Amino acid sequence: MVTPDLVRVSSAQRRFAMSASHSKAAMLAAADELDAATRDAMTWLAAHPCPDSNLADQVAGFINTCAVIAITSRSCVASPLVDTHSVMSRMGALLSVVDRQVQKLVVWERGAASAQPWQRSRVVALAAHGGGTPAACDS
Repeated sequence: MVTPDLVRVSSAQRRFAMSASHSKAAMLAAADELDAATRDAMTWLAAHPCPDSNLADQVAGFINTCAVIAITSRSCVASPLVDTHSVMSRMGALLSVVDRQVQKLVVWERGAASAQPWQRSRVVALAAHGGGTPAACDS
């Protein structure tokens, strides 16, 4: 089942990555959207625990990294005293972490998809970063 909360995080993260090359206002709006999406997704994840703790940790890591990206970008835009180059470098590193996290989840999803239906527990996975949609645990 595709969960709207994880779809929102994935979509907001992609929009944020694109906004970094636009104006500060676009980046701030994208950061606000990403922040709201990550809060909602963490609330959903807490209410719908996944029986696979490793997978739940990977999804939570993805969501938390996206939340840090939103917070970091807001501090860059809001404060003229912040070293913009350092913050942008940190955000680039965080976006790389997100890419690696998504790839781990894609590998997991492929393994779950190839399993027999009776072998699947509730599935939590993110599809390809470049345009897929997340699938998630359904209680």
